[in-house]
Amino acid sequence: MSRYLERDRNFRRRDDYGPRRNYDYDPRRRGRGDRFDREVNGDMHRRYEYLYPSPNKEDLFNQRVGAEALHNVTSENDYSVYQDVNVKVSYASGLIPVPPIEAFAELAEAPYELDSTIYDNTVTARYIQPTPIQKYALPAGMSGYDILACSQTGSGKTCAFLVPIIHRIVIEKLKLLTRTPGMHEDFSFKRDRFGGIARPFCVILAPTRELVQQTAKASWMLSHGTGVLTRVVYGGDGLRPQQDALQLGCDILVATPGRMYDFIKREVIDTSFVRFVVFDECDRMLDMGFEDQIRDIMRLLPGPTYELRDLEDSSKTYPVERQTLLFSATFPKEIRNMALDFLRSNRLVEITVGQIGSTNPNLAQRVVLVEHGFRKLDLLRDYLTGKSEELNRMLHEVYGSHDDAATELGTSQSTSNISETYAEAASHNYPGSIAATGMRSTTAPAIIPYQTIVFTNFKVEADRIFRYFDDLGCRVAVIHGDMSQKDRENNLKFFKSGRTNILIATDVAQRGLDIPHVRLVLNYDVPGNIDDYTHRIGRTGRAGRPGLAITLIAPERDTLSTLKDLRRKLSETKQPIPRWFDDAIERMIREKRGERAERRGGNRSRGGFNDRGYDRNSGFGSGPRRYDNRDHGNSYGGRDDRYNRRY
Repeated sequence: MSRYLERDRNFRRRDDYGPRRNYDYDPRRRGRGDRFDREVNGDMHRRYEYLYPSPNKEDLFNQRVGAEALHNVTSENDYSVYQDVNVKVSYASGLIPVPPIEAFAELAEAPYELDSTIYDNTVTARYIQPTPIQKYALPAGMSGYDILACSQTGSGKTCAFLVPIIHRIVIEKLKLLTRTPGMHEDFSFKRDRFGGIARPFCVILAPTRELVQQTAKASWMLSHGTGVLTRVVYGGDGLRPQQDALQLGCDILVATPGRMYDFIKREVIDTSFVRFVVFDECDRMLDMGFEDQIRDIMRLLPGPTYELRDLEDSSKTYPVERQTLLFSATFPKEIRNMALDFLRSNRLVEITVGQIGSTNPNLAQRVVLVEHGFRKLDLLRDYLTGKSEELNRMLHEVYGSHDDAATELGTSQSTSNISETYAEAASHNYPGSIAATGMRSTTAPAIIPYQTIVFTNFKVEADRIFRYFDDLGCRVAVIHGDMSQKDRENNLKFFKSGRTNILIATDVAQRGLDIPHVRLVLNYDVPGNIDDYTHRIGRTGRAGRPGLAITLIAPERDTLSTLKDLRRKLSETKQPIPRWFDDAIERMIREKRGERAERRGGNRSRGGFNDRGYDRNSGFGSGPRRYDNRDHGNSYGGRDDRYNRRY
């Protein structure tokens, strides 16, 4: 063994309480400096796929992210369903309205004059016809207005805030203020006198790790070739790799609130240069308890109007205004009130596309009765193995004119035109599962060929369903909040690629995730509130495509309020409401009234003990028990003759 290899082998690592070796250490780089950095550019992407973008442009634009607006209008993406929706736009008093755009090409012309590199990226990504939210939000964002926007899931909100922000960073040459490099893997910047700390111009806050990763991928794509650096930080993964990436320079930071606040306290992130703030799925962040952290972060950011100071010459200052944009698919009143604390009221544009909390009109919603809750799993098995005639009929109604799929799903001939990757994925199995071992290869049931997500309210239930179908030899994956970040990322990757075509998930997967070819969403449990229902079913029918969402109803287990909200949602979206559903709700209302009457004593009389279910010896009003177990005073209490214990 050479003395160099021996020295490397004996190099003390952190576990030995010795000096820590940097993640970019490699014995091949000794004496070769930056030349080595150029030769291995892209190595960090291979090691940390979600922290560094691919240096290969073809790989970058073939990631299939942000598909709600990254592809041309085809049979797969039908944006025509959005063109007739009602759009409400209101401007602050005295603010000059900007006209909507009808094509992305208009952004390259006056008065917007979108940077040519960014525009080329939109062309490469096949942005052609903007969705309604993009028609109004893009010109408003390019004009520097604050935006409060509500639009249904899958309608292109990510593009609506990324394009203006990247454009402003480029044309205003903000990178000259922080001296950040133009490459994501420029290790020399960490040793630069201005390096070693992240000074982002834009902060994008999102509720979940998956949404952070998806937004970052879209940003990498749209900023390709501009030199704008996008970094991500999120919980559930190691601090050190994320910190190392931040220290290589950061222009756009996509983060979950908790992890970002940790890095600010560690002085890894300097917030004094923040010009743009974006809240993505703000209502979900508050549902998850992030309100205090969001407010703490906002207190650490510059105010709506402030002065930037040059890093090298502190006497040079530049007056600027912070731009804040808030996008969500639902927007309850309490969230709106909090958001208005952060927006400039004199520069505010409010955009509402369709009805707040609305869904794609091409998305069919159905409810199915399960008379006994314990039979849910049997029904789900029939659905996912293609044995249910009822499901076959519903799928044929929705997709019969869009696919050449056979009526009997679950057969090999029905896989054509269903998913771009399904045929290739048919030869693969979920790693580590029973299906992967081939133990049941001869007896495994036929599986429905559609990409399907099954939502449940409980992590334990998600694991139970996964094990059940894995034992059957099905290609199935699961994600929920108790899983490690690596397992969640891998399972989601397998599902997106078509390697598995059934995903069992809790509500961790309901928001923002864009999986273009999901044709079926099954609500194994009715979600706790109607906003969660909207986001769950929004995983199918993306970008105007048709979709089918089925909710299993077990009246003996579901609450009256959730079923009433669901019925109201079906009515508002003009979906069929079965007679049995109305009957079940009315029966639950009658039962609830009967319970109230029973608690009141069964009649309207207000006099006497017996009318209220009490007798004179009940101990009511006898007084508290003391150490001698006697009654004292005229208040609640009395003797405990059953146990005869002393107090």
